[in-house]
Amino acid sequence: MQRCDSCGVVVEDQHSRCPLCGRALNGSRPETCSEDEPQGEQWAQTVSRARFWLWQMISLLAASSAVIVFSADFAFGFELTWSRYPLLSIAFLWLSATLLIRFARRPLAMLPAQTAALLLFLYALDRSLETAWFLPLALPTVLLLAGLTAGVAVVARRLHLEVLSVVALATLGSGVLAVGFEIVFRNHLGASMVPTWSLVVIACTLSLFWLILFIKRQLKLHYSEFRKIFHL
Repeated sequence: MQRCDSCGVVVEDQHSRCPLCGRALNGSRPETCSEDEPQGEQWAQTVSRARFWLWQMISLLAASSAVIVFSADFAFGFELTWSRYPLLSIAFLWLSATLLIRFARRPLAMLPAQTAALLLFLYALDRSLETAWFLPLALPTVLLLAGLTAGVAVVARRLHLEVLSVVALATLGSGVLAVGFEIVFRNHLGASMVPTWSLVVIACTLSLFWLILFIKRQLKLHYSEFRKIFHL
């Protein structure tokens, strides 16, 4: 009798491979079957079809909602009034979901695509409201948010940061974002561009940044002790 080194199954002597896992009983890996080679392509086709089906369902839901909103508004006055805003929102959500499905495996393309979609939505709102808040307020705010998000993602990817390190970096970035937001808002209102309340925010986020890094270091140094205490 022989025992498989991989799964521990006891096999009779006349067998050269384990009938359960297929591993050779001498410890070597089994040869790859030609029938298993197309599995990767089949899986990719299945995922592609699932994504297309999901996009179809989202498109159908968005189109149905848009028709209902348009009909409810147009039926009473034969013109578009309040329905412009939900219609723009539906269009933005559909476009955002489409980009999410299209660039699901391309995060570097996802951020600029979603940023462009958000800017397009805000610009359409600005034009429909006949105001002038897109260029001085919406554009710099969205670009600041996208830039900080891209910066955190690039640093985390280049330095191969762990989860807690990414959380700490994102926390610090939120403080910088608050300062940028206040400067943009003050400039839009015509007030002094010297930040005030956002300095308190960045001080808090800086404290949280160091606290998270300290917790990460303690967990790394005393991991075995924590496992015993919490029975992990």
